[in-house]
Amino acid sequence: MMTKSVLFVLFVQSLAVSSLTNSRNVASSENESSSWMLFPRRMRGGRRGGRGKGKGGMGGGGRWGNGNGGGGGMGGGGGKGMGGGGGSGMSGSAHEVIQSLFDNHDLINREVHETDTGVEAYTYSDDFEVAGWLQEHVQQMMELMESGGRIRGWDDLFALAAEYHDLNQLSIQNEDNGVRIVHAVNDNVDGDARVCITDLIHEHAGVVSNFVKKGKEEAMLNHEVPDTCAGF
Repeated sequence: MMTKSVLFVLFVQSLAVSSLTNSRNVASSENESSSWMLFPRRMRGGRRGGRGKGKGGMGGGGRWGNGNGGGGGMGGGGGKGMGGGGGSGMSGSAHEVIQSLFDNHDLINREVHETDTGVEAYTYSDDFEVAGWLQEHVQQMMELMESGGRIRGWDDLFALAAEYHDLNQLSIQNEDNGVRIVHAVNDNVDGDARVCITDLIHEHAGVVSNFVKKGKEEAMLNHEVPDTCAGF
């Protein structure tokens, strides 16, 4: 049988363990709450990465044929109401660059020429830092798509573009003040699929132009897929 002194010691130890556990739980809860307040869902910030150029497409996994992957354009952001979200695998750095572009959209210029196979686009800024963000964003989106990630998954247009990214290709050329892009349907895509992908490229370019013109106001909207893609 335990003595009273032994029982007292065990009781004190039990209280100490309980107090320590409660303290840790409170601290964990406070840290989680602080993290949520500082970085809401899909808005985890990070450092911006490097600039680059390359070839790619519009977004994630296809159905009709083979081609080059990747993606570009001033798409997404951190959360549906802030220009994107629904993204899979997007880094905090990519979110940060997108938000910087939306915050400074009035410093961005964009020229788009539609072709029979897609578009030729020149997006640029007289502000050196903004020009760097444009180049950085295109490179980050290309890498995201090549890795199977998505951007603006809740947006019908971007979701379809991601699904058929391997049916189009993107040629990227960095300029001192921005980036030039030639976006075209792959040569081996024909019939109704070719019409759909070409129209999809045209629509995507138009939405990106509206991002530049209207900023986050446009980014909050869902964008319909072309009628020529109905049923695909």
